[in-house]
Amino acid sequence: MMKIEPLSDELFLLATDERGYMSMDEILSLLDAAGYWPAPAPVKEKQGHVKAKLQTLVNERGFPLFSVCGRGRTFRAAQYLR
Repeated sequence: MMKIEPLSDELFLLATDERGYMSMDEILSLLDAAGYWPAPAPVKEKQGHVKAKLQTLVNERGFPLFSVCGRGRTFRAAQYLR
């Protein structure tokens, strides 16, 4: 299995900012359109990367920028939690 080398947190946030509630497919589409992935990778690997990334992104006070809602399938974008 290919290991995705993550690109910048800034690009991740730029691609997903101000989107409200998003499904995993919507997040992956936004990241694809932004050129976030440095190389082709299987969808399952991209999903794993996104899930891990969402848990690590925090604001300057340490609060999460994303929350997982609806049985882990929908994510709320950063703007609403800043």
